[in-house]
This record gives sequence, structure tokens and C-alpha cells, in this order.
Amino acid sequence: MSKIKNPDWLSDLIIDDIMALSEDELDHELTENGLNPKHAVDELRSSLGSLSVDLRKNRFSSIKAELDRKKKILTPDSDRFIEKFLDSGKNAKDFLIEIIASGKAPSDLTVAFRDGKEITDDEAASIIKDLMDLGYIKDL
Repeated sequence: MSKIKNPDWLSDLIIDDIMALSEDELDHELTENGLNPKHAVDELRSSLGSLSVDLRKNRFSSIKAELDRKKKILTPDSDRFIEKFLDSGKNAKDFLIEIIASGKAPSDLTVAFRDGKEITDDEAASIIKDLMDLGYIKDL
């Protein structure tokens, strides 16, 4: 690539020259320019450390976004249905009763109530999801 087309050619050239120096030569150059080599190294490490943290944060964010995208693709239909159903504000208990009454659930399905208490909406939604996953309920 020509130097005219690459505006960073000068900084690339300077970086190449610095990278070619030995440690002693670099210490000498820094001292000659009135800089403390140890202080310069500490500043460089600090800069690189914060850059490294930023790079890791960016990488983590992109990996998280990719996982979220894949999760949406790989989420079973039953999970998406239950999520949409619960977001609609409908009563899962009533819907489960409707499924059982309509014959869409297995005829031998029984629902046990613990301690004589009614089934919760979350439990009903879980049962509906399980029935979908088992293939008993296909068309809702």
C-alpha cells in the first residue's frame, strides 16, 4: 500500500523503530529525553491494562449478544409460547383447565394439589409447557 493512501504510515514507521530497540537502547533514549524509564514503563503498563480491560469488555459484550441471538433461535416453541402467554396477562390455570376439558391433554392426566392448596399460575404454565414438550399439545 502506498504511503499516501495509508495515513498511519508515519506512526507505523516510528513504532517499528521503537520496537527494534533493545531494552538498554530504549532506557538510554528515555533518559536522554528527560524521562524516567521505570515511570515510563509503569505508565505504559497502566495504559495497556486499561486497554486490555476495554477489549475484554467489548469481547464479552459481543459474545453475550451472540449467545442471546442463538438463545432466541434455539429456544423451544413451548418456551416461546409460555413466555408470550404469560406476557399477555391470561390466567394459566384457566387455560390448563380449558386444555384438559377440550381433550387436548392426555385422558389419564391428573393434577395433584399440594397441601390442599390451589395450583399456582406458574405451576399451570409449567404443566402446559411440559405437555407441549411431550407432544400432547401441538396446536394452541
